[in-house]
Order: sequence, then structure tokens, then C-alpha cells
Amino acid sequence: MTKERTRISVVMSTRGRASVMQNAVRTILQNDHPDFEVVVVDQTDDNLTESSLDQFSSDPRVRFLRSATRGRSAGLNAGIREAHGALVLMTDDDCTVPADWLRQFEAAFAVNDRIGIVFGNVLPAPHDPAVGSIPAYIRQTPFLARGIRDKHRVEGLGACMAVRHSVWQSLSGFDEMLGAGSRFKAGEDGDLAMRALFAGHWIYETPVVWVTHYGLRKWEQLPALIDSYWHGTGAIMVKPIKTGQWEALPLLLRLAGKWVLGRSRVGASLGRQQRLRKLQSFCRGFLAGAAVRVNKETGLYVRPSSASEP
Repeated sequence: MTKERTRISVVMSTRGRASVMQNAVRTILQNDHPDFEVVVVDQTDDNLTESSLDQFSSDPRVRFLRSATRGRSAGLNAGIREAHGALVLMTDDDCTVPADWLRQFEAAFAVNDRIGIVFGNVLPAPHDPAVGSIPAYIRQTPFLARGIRDKHRVEGLGACMAVRHSVWQSLSGFDEMLGAGSRFKAGEDGDLAMRALFAGHWIYETPVVWVTHYGLRKWEQLPALIDSYWHGTGAIMVKPIKTGQWEALPLLLRLAGKWVLGRSRVGASLGRQQRLRKLQSFCRGFLAGAAVRVNKETGLYVRPSSASEP
């Protein structure tokens, strides 16, 4: 008897990068999983992205969603709300995936029913290191985080991430104040992971699942990228304090130190220098987050009604 497979949705949020997004969609469609869809959420103001998808118009697995939202988190939430899959896979528009990507993610969730989120490796595409660096995340062995005490050992990137739709729903989705294009610039993936662990879900990281990242950042661009990453990290780390989850404080301090001092896999991919910049950005993000209210029921930042930022 053939084993019944779980329907999968791949959700990708994009803005103004139609040319690279085509490659991401093409490699996803090369997967041989029997039951999946690709939901592309477009936040651009023109029709270039939609036009670039004309080549896939005959494929019923591809769905296009134009959204007036801004920011990666808002785009992902919009796409996941429209998704049909029990498992939701995510990657960035400047990544490509292997032909077994969907099957490997599905197998990772099958390791244990309590796994709510899975992260895979993000491999840098071949590039000239004299020009710049590509944000990456590479681990050699799998690890299963069973509680917040293990969070310092999992720090995967949203470029190769999957979540059970039911878990995303129970956690009220991604925090739209976090992530690229938002007020706090980054951190939406790590924030969802932390809230999942606090809620009793497990997180599994495995190198068997991977994507290739083509997002080269020139060396002169890295300071701004580092500012964004560590600003978002600071905004994440203040949340448990604001919501009274004091039991996690020692572990969160350990995690913060690891990120700020450049001892993380993500940090290593951006170079081990500029530790002072990382510390300063982390502190700015921490203080900025401390000034914004957090909904204690959902764990989401509450957007000020008069806020002019995204």
C-alpha cells in the first residue's frame, strides 16, 4: 500500500527581484514530490514579477499573490494564510533548491510528531571572496532542540526553513515588526523558533536539507547587513523579558553573547571582525524593542497605531 504523503506548500515573498526569483521557482518545480504548490507573494508596485512567472502559467502548482503588505514577515504571513499545505516550506528569492528538497523536509518532520519547525543548511554559491561574502548557515550533524534550553544550539536561517501550518497558526504567525523591510530589520525566523520552543514544540536542524544562496554582499555592504541582523537579534532577545519568561534569561544571555561575539555559524559567514559594531547594533535593537509593547498572549510586538515606519 502506498504511503500517504502530506501536501506541501512552498511560500516565497519577493519584492523587486523578478529575474532571480524565476530561478528559485524553476528549481522548486523540478522536485518530484507528488503533491505540492508554490505560492509567490509579490510586494512590488509593478507587474514585472507577475510577468516573469508567465513561463509557468501552464503549471497549476504555481500561484501568484499580489500583496500591498511590506516586509518579509508580512509577505510570508499573507502567503501562508492562502496556502493549502500541512507543511509550509520557505526559501528566499535569491536561492535555488535541490530536486529532493521537498522530500527531505517531509522526512525531517517525520522524525518526531512534536517537531514544529525544521531548518536546513544555507550554502553559499561559488563567489569571489575578494569581492564580498554570502550569508550562510552550515552545520555538519543534525540536532533536535526539545526546549528553550537548547536554543543556543539552533540558529537556522529563514532561507531554508519549514513549519507545520498548525504551529504557525497557533503562534499567530511571523511577527511583522521583525524581518527585512520591517521596523526591526531582521530576526523573524529566530523569533518564531523561540516562540515555538516556549510553546512546547521541538525544532530540528539537519544538513540533509539545504539550499544554495546567491545573495552576494560586497564587503562595503556588509556593515549595513550586520547592523540589520544584530539589530533584529536585540529586538528578539528583549521579548522574553517583556513577557515575564524569566526562566529563559540565563540561556538568552548565553545566546546573545554567542551572536554578538561572532561565535555563531551565521556570524562566521559574514566574517569574524566588527564585533564592536555587532554589539552596538544588538544594544540598539534591544533598547528599541524595549520601547515597544509586546502582546503577552501572542508574543508579537504591537505596532503603534500612529507609526509611520513599515
